[in-house]
Amino acid sequence: MDLASFRRWTLSDEFPTIGRIDYVAGNIEIDLTCRSLWRHSSLKTFLGGEMGTQTKGAGSVFIGETRLVSSCGDFSTEPDILYVSWDSLRSRRVICQPSANPRDALDQMELEGGPDLIVEVISPSSVSKDTERLPPLYFAAGAREYWLADARGKEAKLTIFCRGKNAFEPVAKDRRNYQYSNVLGESVRLTFEPGPVANTLVYTLHRKAK
Repeated sequence: MDLASFRRWTLSDEFPTIGRIDYVAGNIEIDLTCRSLWRHSSLKTFLGGEMGTQTKGAGSVFIGETRLVSSCGDFSTEPDILYVSWDSLRSRRVICQPSANPRDALDQMELEGGPDLIVEVISPSSVSKDTERLPPLYFAAGAREYWLADARGKEAKLTIFCRGKNAFEPVAKDRRNYQYSNVLGESVRLTFEPGPVANTLVYTLHRKAK
């Protein structure tokens, strides 16, 4: 009926173990769609790995199946990728919440607050959710940066959004399509090319030379 009861459900034994089930501003949204191996799953894993390498020592990267909640944003979701810096945890801008019956201090099930970076990889079933419904909620939660990755077309698209006065605003692209990420501290662009085996893709996150 509300965010609090949805959170209790997610921590219970009755909560489903398959599919993405989110609470989004009063609505429960269920997506049981199978994700494309190369246009979604591979891209999510690749970007998560790149972020893990770039932010090593500064925080932690979570790839899928990590629940993010916010009372300010009125949501409980499982973004494709999350990055939370140690500074955000120290300052309690992001809080690790325990499970319903924690076995020890590390038995934590939710991240609450506004992480440093959220990434959603667009799939055919998530277009309006990723581009329209979630961004204002993630902004309200205090997320520093929001990325949208899209590999459904002939070229990979990466759009970086930074915090504006009242909403996320797209970062301007230079003539080579690089965008600057305040969180990573560098300009990047995303491409893909056919893999060495038929019907596969290989991604590259290009970094602009300083």
